[in-house]
Amino acid sequence: TNVTLASGEESRLVSTEETDKDNKFMVTSSANYLIVCDLQKKTITATKASYQDSPINHTGLWLVGSATPGGWTIGDGHAMTQDPDNPLRFTTTVSLVPGEFKIAVNNQTGFGQTFYLRDVADEGKMVFGGDDNKWEITDPGTYRVSVDVLAMTITVERVAKVTIGDTGYATYCADLALNFGSLSDLKAYVVTGVSGSGDVLTVLTQNVNDVPAGTGLLLHGTPGSYTVPTGTGSSAYENKLVGVTT
Repeated sequence: TNVTLASGEESRLVSTEETDKDNKFMVTSSANYLIVCDLQKKTITATKASYQDSPINHTGLWLVGSATPGGWTIGDGHAMTQDPDNPLRFTTTVSLVPGEFKIAVNNQTGFGQTFYLRDVADEGKMVFGGDDNKWEITDPGTYRVSVDVLAMTITVERVAKVTIGDTGYATYCADLALNFGSLSDLKAYVVTGVSGSGDVLTVLTQNVNDVPAGTGLLLHGTPGSYTVPTGTGSSAYENKLVGVTT
């Protein structure tokens, strides 16, 4: 028979091989639901989401285009990650090359779907459907792309990917201005001098946040990978390290 699902509780799941009746699952209220079908246990669970300001129309978004790693092949689109605290926001960090891209809502179909596209009237906005206006990338590099499908906003920001090994230290230089101020587990230093005698030298350092492009840096932090946002590059430092980007 038809079954009304209680939020978070398992109910029996049957296939058309077991019954010829067109029985439905129902819920008691309109909401965003996380629906899990366990085909081994033959159960279904529908859990009402606490986030209920707006309907969730997409569970995935994909970047496609000549600027992306997968090119214009829909099935090779670069997936964006849905924010678990706000499922209307999606973010990804991706290597892009000169070219263009748009945002697909389905990577299993073709170009007949409706895409998110560039709003020609506002670079910080996007539109759903309409003229095929794409975002253009002119400089190759690592970018963080973030969208909000409720506010219809988008940011395409070039960033740096930094890896700290087991020692906790690394030297680094980027060809763009960076800001380390928001990273609690990674600190950047310039070298102001060297002192010592014999076989022991002491490096004198100064902690810095906003650094210009081409600055040689000594990094110290918890081992792992970090995404460093761009900075203004307006600060200048006396620095014994010479930055090398090639």
